Amino acid sequence: MARTTLRDSENNKLISADENNKLLLSDVVSSVRFRISKHLEFITRDFELIKNNIGYTEIIAEALERIKSRQDKIDELEEFLRYSFK
Repeated sequence: MARTTLRDSENNKLISADENNKLLLSDVVSSVRFRISKHLEFITRDFELIKNNIGYTEIIAEALERIKSRQDKIDELEEFLRYSFK
């Protein structure tokens, strides 16, 4: 399970403290909402990545099947040459 931390300078907003070193609640709420929005952005990007590349597994499977078929034809032709021109 992934771990998280409140000290995330890239995806976090700074939280101010008052003179007693207490965190300002509005800043905490704003920071948490900001982090949630950043996570949602990355989730959206990953879903788009998956959606845009969903067909590649099928394309790869078809290409591998064509390669196997061609390799079988090559093997047949090599066998023909071996037995025909000894």
